[in-house]
Amino acid sequence: MAHVPRKARTSRVLAAALAAGLAPEDLDKYPVELSCGMRQRSAIARALVTDPDFLYFDEPFTALDVALKRRMQDLVIGASAAARFSALFITHDLMEAIRISHRILVLDPMGQGIAGERIIAGDPATRREPWVFAQREVFLAEDPLFAHIHDLDERRQS
Repeated sequence: MAHVPRKARTSRVLAAALAAGLAPEDLDKYPVELSCGMRQRSAIARALVTDPDFLYFDEPFTALDVALKRRMQDLVIGASAAARFSALFITHDLMEAIRISHRILVLDPMGQGIAGERIIAGDPATRREPWVFAQREVFLAEDPLFAHIHDLDERRQS
C-alpha cells in the first residue's frame, strides 16, 4: 500500500480488520497476544487490504470454528467477486473446496503431479450447504478421482 495516502491506508486497514471480525483494539496487539484464529483472520485481512490480483491460501481457515470459518469463506468469496482477483486454495477439506472454488485440482498421492480436475458448477457466492454436502457425497461415492481421498496418510508417504 506504498502509493496509498496514509489516511486512506488507515481506513482501509480498519475496514479489512472489522470485516475479518477483529476489533479496533486488536490492531494494537502483538501477534503473540492474538489467538491462532485471530492470527489467521488478520492474515486474511492483510492479504485482502492490498487489492491483490492473485492470492495464495494455504489452509487459511483451519484454526477457525465452523461459524467463523463460514464467515471468512464468505468474506474471501465476496472480495474475490468484487475485486475480480484469482486465488489458489490449498486445502484437505473437500467441503471447503466445493464451497469456495470454481474448479478443484486433486494432486496425485504419489507426488506425480495433478491426478485430475473437476469443474464446480455455479457461483461460489450462491452455493448453500445442502448442495455442497450433496456434491461432496457424489464425489466420494461416484467419482474415481476422489475414491481414495480419505485413505491417504501423507505423513507415511516417502
